[in-house]
Amino acid sequence: MSDKEIFELLLTTLIAIASLAAVFISLVSLYMSNQALKLTRTQIAESQRQFELANEPFLQIELEELAPQSVDNWLKEIRYKINNLGNNPVKITYGHRELVTDSSREIKYQDTYSPHLINIFVIKETQYATLKTVFALESDPDPETQEMIGKLRNSEKHLFFTGYYYYMNLVTKQLNKYEFLIRFFKTEPYATFLHNKNYKIPKGTFTDENDF
Repeated sequence: MSDKEIFELLLTTLIAIASLAAVFISLVSLYMSNQALKLTRTQIAESQRQFELANEPFLQIELEELAPQSVDNWLKEIRYKINNLGNNPVKITYGHRELVTDSSREIKYQDTYSPHLINIFVIKETQYATLKTVFALESDPDPETQEMIGKLRNSEKHLFFTGYYYYMNLVTKQLNKYEFLIRFFKTEPYATFLHNKNYKIPKGTFTDENDF
């Protein structure tokens, strides 16, 4: 083999090696670009998650200042509103509320969905709503009513305000549910939360008034 042939072979080999090196560098560059893209996507997703957490809406019942209204300090009515403790506005899609005489939900007086809350938007709070308690019927001669009032006064039964509201996060379109259970007393503090919870409804889950 002549010197010229050796030179040409060496040159061809070097060109082939250079081409392989270029392909390798391109593959490494592509891999690094993909990794950077994945990292960027992860960072964007985490930033979005943190933003949603920071602005997540949370509903909570707020009772108007309570004061004794009957001769023996029991409440004849309660006034309440719903506060949105988060930053994202919500739309209430369904709800249910009632006054019960024990926490296992023995219903005495039921007041279902209140018209002023149907499909309303809640940025910070709703207007106050009013519910009458059984003590508003102290003069009612009905034996069942008088029996219930007597049991409450003798602490055989206790008065509770319970209910739930479904609401849509208008920013993320996430459906949530708020549940509450409040027990009333005839002395201060007059009321205390026994259950007070917000949670997300899995997407695609059908919910209605029978869900609670």
